[in-house]
Amino acid sequence: MGSAKGFPDAQQQLGTLYRHGLGVARDFQKAWELFHLAYTHGYPEAPVSLGYMYQGEEGVTKNCHFAKKMYEIGIEMGSVSAPCALGFLYSRGSGVVRDFQKARKLCELSLQRGDARAATTLGSMYQNANGVAQDFHRAKELYELGIKRGDAFALSRLGYLYETGQGVVKDFRRAKEWYETGIEKGSAAARYYLGRLYQHGLGVARDFQQAQEIFQLAMEEGDFEAPCALGNMYQDGQGVAQDFRRAKELYEICIERHNAAAPMALGFMYYHGLGVARDFQKARELFELSLQMGWHRAFASLGYLYENGQGAAQDFHKAKELYEKGINSGDDLGHMYRDGRGVYEDWDKAKELYEMGIERGSTEAATSLGYLYQQMAHDFKTSTQYSPTMQEAYERIALSKAKGMYQLAIARGSTSALRYLALLYKSDLSSDELACQWMAKAKEAGEGEAAGKLVEWHCS
Repeated sequence: MGSAKGFPDAQQQLGTLYRHGLGVARDFQKAWELFHLAYTHGYPEAPVSLGYMYQGEEGVTKNCHFAKKMYEIGIEMGSVSAPCALGFLYSRGSGVVRDFQKARKLCELSLQRGDARAATTLGSMYQNANGVAQDFHRAKELYELGIKRGDAFALSRLGYLYETGQGVVKDFRRAKEWYETGIEKGSAAARYYLGRLYQHGLGVARDFQQAQEIFQLAMEEGDFEAPCALGNMYQDGQGVAQDFRRAKELYEICIERHNAAAPMALGFMYYHGLGVARDFQKARELFELSLQMGWHRAFASLGYLYENGQGAAQDFHKAKELYEKGINSGDDLGHMYRDGRGVYEDWDKAKELYEMGIERGSTEAATSLGYLYQQMAHDFKTSTQYSPTMQEAYERIALSKAKGMYQLAIARGSTSALRYLALLYKSDLSSDELACQWMAKAKEAGEGEAAGKLVEWHCS
């Protein structure tokens, strides 16, 4: 039967096989029983597996309170993954008050304990400015650490940095390579991201059929975004016959997988009566669910319902309150439009939202707008739309604006903007001297990567 030490480990591993249907028929009840046995025998990761099941991912009645309890027990037992699993609840506000700072601290504890996924989760927090100042370079470092520790999901996240040019030069070829490596390692998320390249023609010939096939495989592998991507294709008739019924089914699958954008997409169908009877109240309930799950774009849609008395009593005060909340989440929306996350890429819209943030006094919005101008400069440099003289002029203007935005962010107290400005001087403004000066200031301000850059650049 094996040693006492190996016995709960075997129970845990066998439970994992049943949970995911790997080499055996998928059986959630059997998985739960095996995880519970491993837990009673003192295996520290077993409470985490039970927590995932109670969190509502699969197999048992959703109970976030009990999931939280399991994660807390796992932390006490020394589990490496339990702190970040609990942090995920705090980042989503699932069964607890949403608290990004607490989520970050818990994931840092998992990182210290050697957890691979914690590095990737923290990287996402830095990438999306959840509880920390946005820092693409730190995100890249954490994704690389996650890859080193064996987390396949980190491969897709690093690929996404290259796809969008966040903290690195935009490079669709490298993004595709990272996604393909992720697929080889078993990452359903990497498959979803590869499908997006074909759907939008990013670095590859646009191919809706190829995208549809890839999304289908990613969905079958359990990815939580792929059903929504497929739903969008059926709703819009991209590469498939338009089919609102199928789109609705796919959005419902996406909701079951806890994708925050999915209720919003389904609510849109009810609002417009696409394949369903028009139902404003149902649309309102779905928009509210999206908000509860963290999808800030729903503020504006919900505000519109209250403004027009659709699905709720007309309430201009409530509508105004919701619109203001939507504007206050403008930085998040700006990132979405800049990177084409959940919406079509629209740099003009992103610029507008960042400018709103700057007017509110947001330091992050100034840094983000600087980075957007830097991306614009790179696009002008490689564009075939303008004459060489115009290319150079537009590039110069964009770089000047990027520099101005970074300087504004620095004036407002941003330390990460010090590093971004140094990188701008190094890569685009051809001034090694100023690059070293600003990176030295970043080091003095406590920016982690700055010391390494000073050595790499041979700054005196």
